[in-house]
Amino acid sequence: MGRRTGKLPKLIIFDLDGTLLDTEPISIKAWIQAGQEYGVSLKEEQFHPYIGRNAQSIQDLSKDLFGPGFPFEEIYQRKKAICQEHYTRGIPMKSGVQELLGVLRDLEIRACVATSSAKVRSEGFLERNDLLRYFEFLISGEEVVHSKPDPEIFNRCLT
Repeated sequence: MGRRTGKLPKLIIFDLDGTLLDTEPISIKAWIQAGQEYGVSLKEEQFHPYIGRNAQSIQDLSKDLFGPGFPFEEIYQRKKAICQEHYTRGIPMKSGVQELLGVLRDLEIRACVATSSAKVRSEGFLERNDLLRYFEFLISGEEVVHSKPDPEIFNRCLT
């Protein structure tokens, strides 16, 4: 595919969970299951504000939503283990992702990932889905002070 005339973006920033990979439904179900195991009744809609946030931000939000007695660390660790069990069976990719990334590469448009998730986890997920090769770099939630929706992670991608 040849280079088109006109102005094209120099860089496209992608999120990982829910944009490239369909991990969010697994995560929400894992939160609910982990809560049940610890005797805490959790509902799906309670976790919508968690989407796109790093672990520290999720912990802070949990204290605000559920109070200081909420056993965050125990439930969070169990949630991670439940998710890992699911991910060993495969990580579903969003439809059209590989085709889009191929077009961007053909157009010589740089691509990166800005994710609130841990770097090792994110790179592993991308590698297992044969997507890592499309991205010039990845900025994780561990590399910024302020979690999304703060623009810090996106600004880091632009520097």
